[in-house]
Amino acid sequence: LQSNPVLTDLDVLNIRVLQNLSQEWNLYHKQMVELNNSLQVRSHDLELLGFNLKEMKDLWLLTQKNAIEKKAPRAIRERAKSIIVEINNVEKQVSTRLNTLLILQNQLSKDQIIINDLIDRIKKTEREMRDQLFVIESPTLWEAIKVQTDSLELADQFQESWAELVRSNVAFISLNENRFYLHLVIYIFLVILMVYLYYRNKHHNLIDADEKALIASAHFVSSPFSAAFIIALILSIWIYPEGTTAATDFVLLMLLIQVIRLTPGILSVEVRKPVYILYGLLFLDILQKNAIGFVLLQRLLLLLVTIIAIVTLSWLIRPGSPIYKKTIQSWVVFLRKTSPIMLLLLLVSLIGNLVGSVSLASTITWGMVRSGYVLITLFIASAVATGLVTVLIRRRRKRASEFLKTYAFKLEPW
Repeated sequence: LQSNPVLTDLDVLNIRVLQNLSQEWNLYHKQMVELNNSLQVRSHDLELLGFNLKEMKDLWLLTQKNAIEKKAPRAIRERAKSIIVEINNVEKQVSTRLNTLLILQNQLSKDQIIINDLIDRIKKTEREMRDQLFVIESPTLWEAIKVQTDSLELADQFQESWAELVRSNVAFISLNENRFYLHLVIYIFLVILMVYLYYRNKHHNLIDADEKALIASAHFVSSPFSAAFIIALILSIWIYPEGTTAATDFVLLMLLIQVIRLTPGILSVEVRKPVYILYGLLFLDILQKNAIGFVLLQRLLLLLVTIIAIVTLSWLIRPGSPIYKKTIQSWVVFLRKTSPIMLLLLLVSLIGNLVGSVSLASTITWGMVRSGYVLITLFIASAVATGLVTVLIRRRRKRASEFLKTYAFKLEPW
């Protein structure tokens, strides 16, 4: 891991990649601390065992001496001698194991120092980049196109980036093994619950798809696996309080697949097109993050996404837009109040990318894309949760109604 070429030149990385590296190495440092603590406990036990063996050996030496002085039977003297030999052998084994543990502890301590230095270097680079957020740190876009200094093979770079993403998440799962199994159990329970409610709704019509108040929530019943997956992924915020950027990106990617499946049934036709465009922009975000070392490609993708976002937002809030026909006015009010600010920030990002303030432009555009995606995801998750609660309540009412119909004739009046 320390031989990763990314660590040799941290200045070319963006802030999010640096955060990912910092969190990942912090997890490894935490794992080493836990391992070192367990080794200290083990070495303490071995030291105590060595002390007990020494006391036992002294006792048996004294026993052997008394047996010789009192001319005890030969069998007793031989037995004492053999026990002393066994104690000596065990002492040698304990001493060897203790020395091995001490050497390993020393090596772990050196590795912790190296990791601490690396984390400090990453954090220092991240602080310097944040301080340079409002400065021009790169050449203009047209000058960068003329120079075109990117020299790595793009396919190899993406392959290495995806391999790094997988490796980071595997390491994250191994460090949170118990929490991962808990998460898996919760997901299986949710799948069973959703499938059960799916069949219950199919036979007893717990949610009528024509109910306007629940039209967004009714769709989740027809997609039990996607609904369970979304709820399980949302719960990862509480299950893994010390998550890494790589784990967060992986969760967002998994959420994207399930959210796309539920979007047609939960979101109205008026907002569906811009939402799909937002999903595409998020995919481009994931794409550019895996193009480490291709600064020009990242800037071109950033330029493309910024232009698409400006055009989409302008089209969405234009006079006569279909969204103004929505009965839910909260969307309209939110867009009316925030659209001028969002357009202004996107224009600042566009100009900043062109003149060379890439950090500022990247922070604004990609931050807005991810924030919009998170809002849409939370809305869909809330719709799923609303439908789930509704189904559970109506299921209880249905069972109570059936119970009363079955046993009402047996009840006598007071």
